[in-house]
Amino acid sequence: DKVWEEWGCTLPKLKVLWTPRWTTDEKLGGSHFFQYNQKICQFAIKNNEFFLAVRPHPLAFANYIREGLMTEKEVEIFKDELKANPNTVLDNRKEYIDTFWGTDVLITDISSMLLEFFVTGKPIIFCGTNIKLNALYSEIVVATYRCETWDEIETVLRKLQRGEDKLKEKRQYLIKKLFGELEYTSHRIVEEIVIDYSQA
Repeated sequence: DKVWEEWGCTLPKLKVLWTPRWTTDEKLGGSHFFQYNQKICQFAIKNNEFFLAVRPHPLAFANYIREGLMTEKEVEIFKDELKANPNTVLDNRKEYIDTFWGTDVLITDISSMLLEFFVTGKPIIFCGTNIKLNALYSEIVVATYRCETWDEIETVLRKLQRGEDKLKEKRQYLIKKLFGELEYTSHRIVEEIVIDYSQA
């Protein structure tokens, strides 16, 4: 939890990590950044029992600007909003493993991050995608909280904050089933990372 403590997060806050995808192109998985960026920040401002770290893909803001979805000024305003709120932070650290292990719940779009975080055994709120999932993703997604709206995300967050995690046993079962053979674990994860970054 050292990284989170450096950000100012102290117990018993629920530590939430949001990793929006770098592109809104639905053929490449899509991103829910513009659907949730204001709502998720307002939620963290109004609910002191949560702490939110936003970690967009490294290409996200540059791509949003290039596609005309945000201006450089709007990106800076968004970053300033995160800095101004004691319950939010922009995670732009090069390494992310420490962030992962300190996280209580991940909110994410489709990406290799979903696979990597899944093996921590912690809950995932999956925002969904229109692309066809491969066999590995398809199995994992059934053990995530699939949410189509912000209201659904907020409901799940509040339940998790109360300790209600109905998918915990299913995640533990799938981790053992899919990643129990350690000689194959890194191979599968690397394959998914290569696929994800080759689309960048």
